[in-house]
Order: sequence, then C-alpha cells, then structure tokens
Amino acid sequence: PIKESDIPAGMGMFEIDDVHINTFNGNPERYLLDENGAWKYDVLFFGSWDNNDGHDLTGYSADVVKRFVDSGRGALFGHDTVCIANWHGNFASFEERMGIKLRYDCDVYVGETASVVEYGTLTNFPWTLRGTLEIPECHSYGQYVGGNLPATEWMSIDAYQKIDTETNAHANAYLVTYNNLGLIQTGHKNTMATDDERKVLANTLFYLHQISQVTTAKDNSFYDITAPDSPDVNFTGMDNDKLTLNISSKDNGTKYQYYIEAISGTDSESENEKSNIMTHTALSGIDGYVYVVNESAEEDQNILEYDENHEKVLNIVKTSESDVLSTSIDIPDEEGKYYLHIFAIDKENNVSDERIIPLDEGMLTTSISTDKEEYLNDETVAVKSETKSFLYTEDGDVSVSLYDSEDNFVEEVYYENGQSVYKDEPFSINTDIVLDETYEGEYTLKIEWENEDKVLCFDKATFKVKMVEDETIEEIVSPASPTDPDPSVPESTDPGPSDQNPAKDNPVKDSAKEPTNNKPNKDNNQDENLRDNEGGSPTKPEKDVTTEVTTESGNTESKKEEVNEITTEANKQGTKGKENNSPTTGDDFQVIWIFLCMVISAGVIIFILWRKHKMLDKD
Repeated sequence: PIKESDIPAGMGMFEIDDVHINTFNGNPERYLLDENGAWKYDVLFFGSWDNNDGHDLTGYSADVVKRFVDSGRGALFGHDTVCIANWHGNFASFEERMGIKLRYDCDVYVGETASVVEYGTLTNFPWTLRGTLEIPECHSYGQYVGGNLPATEWMSIDAYQKIDTETNAHANAYLVTYNNLGLIQTGHKNTMATDDERKVLANTLFYLHQISQVTTAKDNSFYDITAPDSPDVNFTGMDNDKLTLNISSKDNGTKYQYYIEAISGTDSESENEKSNIMTHTALSGIDGYVYVVNESAEEDQNILEYDENHEKVLNIVKTSESDVLSTSIDIPDEEGKYYLHIFAIDKENNVSDERIIPLDEGMLTTSISTDKEEYLNDETVAVKSETKSFLYTEDGDVSVSLYDSEDNFVEEVYYENGQSVYKDEPFSINTDIVLDETYEGEYTLKIEWENEDKVLCFDKATFKVKMVEDETIEEIVSPASPTDPDPSVPESTDPGPSDQNPAKDNPVKDSAKEPTNNKPNKDNNQDENLRDNEGGSPTKPEKDVTTEVTTESGNTESKKEEVNEITTEANKQGTKGKENNSPTTGDDFQVIWIFLCMVISAGVIIFILWRKHKMLDKD
C-alpha cells in the first residue's frame, strides 16, 4: 500500500504472475499461451532489477514477445533492458518498435527526481501524476528520445541531458511509450521503489493494457488535459485609486478518438476487424485566474500556490458563470516599473502560459457599440468606439474588424497606424457599415489596439442582420364560385377587355396600407408560363397577402388581407386575339341564357305553325 494509507498502488486492478527470465527464455509459449493456444496475459514487464540481473532475452523468446506485442498486447521494459551499452542485443531488437535511438554511451547522469513533461491518459489514471516525482536513484544508458523520434516522453530525469545532434533527441528520459510498448528506468535501486514510482508503474501498466473480453467499457481517463489560452486583459477604468480590468481566456478541450478492434482468440491466421472511429472532446471550462503585480519582467511560476501533492492550484480567483473575471489592482508608483502577471486555470487544474503586461507603458480601455442590436439588410450600422488612457500617453495601431457567427473574418471597418491616446482625452471612432443582401445572421465587431504585436486593449459588440422579406401570398383553400362573386370585388357588366374599368383591369390593392421598405424576394421565382405574349407582368394566383411592417422599435407586425378573384392586366392583354378562349363570366351566362330562351321560343313557334299547316292540309 501507499505509505500512511491502506490503498494499494495497483488499486486492486492487477493480477500478477512472476517468473525468472532464464525460466521464461526456456519455454516462453508455456507461460504466455493457454491450452487452446490463446494469449493468457495483457501486459509483460521485464527488468525490475538492476541490469535485469545481467540477463537478456533469447532470439526465440524475443520473437515470441514480438508476436505477443503484434497481437495488440502491451510490454514494459525496465532499467538497463533495451540498450546496447550492456550488450542486450535481443532486448535492443525492440529499438525501432519503441520509437527510440540506442547508442554505445557509457556516460551516466544520476537523478533522484523526475518531472512530468507530458499530460495525458497515462498521467491521469488510476493516479493523477503531476509536477516533480520522488523516485529512487536511477539513470538512462544510451537510450535517446524526443527530437524527430516518434516515442512520447512522459517523464524526464532531473539531471544533465546529453543531446544526439543527428536526431536532436536527448538521453535522460525516465518514462517513454510508443504504441503499446513502454520503457521505464525503474529497477536501478532494486527493491527501493517510492510511492511515486509505484504509482507510475500502476498507471503505465494500465495504459499498456489494451485487450479485454468485456463488451462495455468506461474510459476513466477521459479528462480535459489541455491548458487554456494565455489570458487577455482589458482595462476598464478607475475606481478609488485602483485600476479596474476584465481578464478573460478561452479553455481548450482535449479530443479523444475511440475504436474497437476484434481479435480472434482461437484463429491466429484470421484478420482483425476494426470498428469505425468515434471522436469526443473533454472540455472542463475556465475555473479562474491567478494574478499579481510586481517589479519583475520575468516569468515566475512561484506565483502559483499548489497543495502538498502539487496537483491543485490553491490561490485561484474564481469566475462566475462566464469565463470573464472583473477585478481591480492597486495603481503602481508612476516612477517605477511594474508588471501584471496572470495565469488562467481550467476546472481540471490545467494552467495556461503566463501573461505579463508592463504597467509603465500606459494602460488603455476601449469600448465599441452599435446604434441597434438588430438590422434589416438594407440599413446602415452606426459604429461608435471610445478609447481612454490611464496615467500615461499610449501609442498604437487601432483596427475595427467584422466577423461572422463562426468567427470568420468578413471585412475591416476601420484601421489606422500610429495613433496616440492621451491621458483624459478619449480617442473616438464613428463609422458606418452599409448593409446589403450579402449580410445575414449574427456578426461581431471587434476593436483592437496593438503595439509591436502586443494587444493593449480590445472590446466586442454583436448585432444581427435579417433579410428584407417581400409580401408573401398564401393560397386560398376554397375560392369563391364564379357564379357567386365575392361582393368585395366590383361587379363588371362588360364581358370583354376594357380600358375603362380600373377595378377589373388592375390587381386589388389596399390604398390605406402603411408604406414598407420591403424589397422583392430574390428567391421568389415566377412561372414563365404565367407571362403574357407581350412580356407583361406575371399573373398572380389567388392568395392571402401578408405584409410585414417594421416599426421604429425594431418590432414587426403582420397584416393579412384576403383577396379573391384577382384579375391582372396580363389576364386581359392575354385575351387579345383570343376571344374564343376568354373565361366565362356572369355576364356571359346571362347573354347565353337569353339566347337559348329565344332559340327555344322560336322553335316552339315554328313547331306550332308547322302543326297548324299540316292540319289545314288534311282538311
């Protein structure tokens, strides 16, 4: 167990069998395969004793271990195993698979602490490993990592680092991994493992364990291990001899990708089946900031106060629901040189790079705004900005840029080089953005003051742009019968086209409708078949007319007018030369009815006269 606790270093997750390497070399398959020829173990660990007690793998046992590794299982090599300085040639045959470089170096640089230099799954479960770890005295032995070599170095021995000029790699790693292989410098002091070293072994063995028979799994290492961005600072004003400011930062999530590979336990010749790849991102969010004002221009990690395990930052000034911290600092002596040091920390205790701001070079605060929050795309956005300086005159380049909802640059609204902001004399900007049909959605205006690529201050403002909509016409479900005309439409007594009847020749309009700035909708395509032979306007079907009226407050109201039997000029012009194709109106039915009555009456009269003539002939 870990000292002063009942917690075992392995958390009860491991079942371990041990065998001397000479016995293993005599028949490696006896130990690794069951009676059905399937692999019995998940991970092999060689070299828990200094120089591996002077023993190497054999050529055959090394081949068996390579088959084991190629099946997807893990192997961890300890102190003085995978190296050529002590003539362990069969262990050294794993050099390429481990992504490292071996040299005949005999220089030994001993260290008793190791620093965590990479954060990830291996440093998160089952133990959280951070900072400086206490380890037994150890060293590397001609094993080079880093540079352009592919292995990942998780922890480095705190001692002199010898460099390989060909690869730019160094020879002082404590723990490295590559795929499902690992190399650790434990074992130099034999049975003298510390709590930290046993935690590292547990994490590494778990990390290298990749094969399982279970059908569900929980990823206990799904942590946000990516640090936030370096903080941004925006000075906002003066309050009782203090400078007020806003500190902000963006947290960065850690992306994880998952897939499952199915491996046959009985048929070594069958091909493995790999699933699709799923991607998920662990994002913890900004927890707060650590900041201090002092006279040092150098980075200073001592500003951060950690707990006894060096895992959690204690002196965080936490934010509320947003990632922005509004705070204040004492105004420094104008005759001295002072610097503001700031770190951002997320909720998984990842620490950003340090931001250092010199306070003797002037402090600016800026604001930007628009005259409205919402516009139509035929309007103009009035942009206003004001920048102030505290204590000193400040020079810089100012820009106002526009970005869309996905933070893509749209256009530069304003830009000036070498502008000066004087104490108590605001620098004002008033400019416009003329909108058109290319603008739609949400936009962000950002003003930035820079000096030699350093951001002095910034501010943002957002607004929305809506498309101008045309009058929309909704289809009437049950149009009035031609024989029962709508009383709202003036009845015509003229059966044909006429230039004297405006109520019939023109579409019905509401003369009392309020004026609107709406433009035609470009997407409202008209059917060419509705156009007349002379290129007149298209015929509009019977619809509900909806008019959108925009008020000065930006609210919109909808007005609806139901119109039946809309007759357009095109209807009438289309009848020229086509009288036989004219639609039948109520007047047409009256004429036809009178004509039929006259025909029937004439027929009856003729029939009566014919019958009378026959009777006279018979008499």
